[in-house]
Amino acid sequence: MKRSVVADSDAAAHAEVDRLLAEGYRGTGKVDLLVCRAAIVVERLARYHDLGFEQVMVRHITGDHWLMPRSFELIRDCVMRAIREL
Repeated sequence: MKRSVVADSDAAAHAEVDRLLAEGYRGTGKVDLLVCRAAIVVERLARYHDLGFEQVMVRHITGDHWLMPRSFELIRDCVMRAIREL
């Protein structure tokens, strides 16, 4: 399972996660997260595909109820379409 924030830019994704970590979010470090724009998520998930993984569960690491739907949209529109082509 990967915790993630997928945003329109890497900077926007990192700003959200940096805020959460500064507030004391526990359970993981930034190095273990997918915090980036959709194209980078596709690249990272493609590595898992190359290792033989066929499924991945993504859990959002944001409490921002405006950012989360956008993250889902980006996963649906950009990530899932690209992953299906692998």
